Amino acid sequence: MTRRPLSVLRLPTLPAPAGESGFHIKGVVYAGIFSRIAQEPGGMDRLRAELSDQALLAFYDQLFLTSGWYDIFPVVPLFSGIARVGGISFEKATIEGTRARATEDLSTIHRPFYRGATPAQVASRLARGFARYIDFGQATTTEHADGTVEISIQEMPTFLLPWYMPSAATFCRIALEAAGAREVRTLWRAPEDGGYRGDVPLASLQLSLAWR
Repeated sequence: MTRRPLSVLRLPTLPAPAGESGFHIKGVVYAGIFSRIAQEPGGMDRLRAELSDQALLAFYDQLFLTSGWYDIFPVVPLFSGIARVGGISFEKATIEGTRARATEDLSTIHRPFYRGATPAQVASRLARGFARYIDFGQATTTEHADGTVEISIQEMPTFLLPWYMPSAATFCRIALEAAGAREVRTLWRAPEDGGYRGDVPLASLQLSLAWR
């Protein structure tokens, strides 16, 4: 299985109607995205012009409680719209959004989780950290003798891969750098078939982390 690049010239079709899938993400992610967009003059109006799908707009118009759980699939067309508005790639939009989210969370709600930890300790906790944002999949950590750490993720919907892979790698990089790691390197292995959940195809992933 290979990760196909997601074009920012069109909005992807969701695997399930917005708000109805069984895969969820914490509301703090959506709330943070829309808070940042609202700070830009005309940002919401430009985004709405790109997101012409009424079902998507209705989903995005709801109040996102930071501790609530919401359908994760609409995050992909949301970042597609953000990329189109900004004239940047989908991957860059994802990385910028994740950097903002991670920087804030690591200094606030996740500070006790990582405070005072070494880079190796942070790396060992990242799999548990992922579970704080999503209610599906399984993540485990393996520490190797050469100092590298490998995070294995199971049951990740393939629809999310163009967003999830740069997002997770960026979060890991920022968390490790905050702990004092230098020259952080992240490397994804090619996704493998992970079966299905209902009619949603899944993938198995492995992310290797190294630093100085």
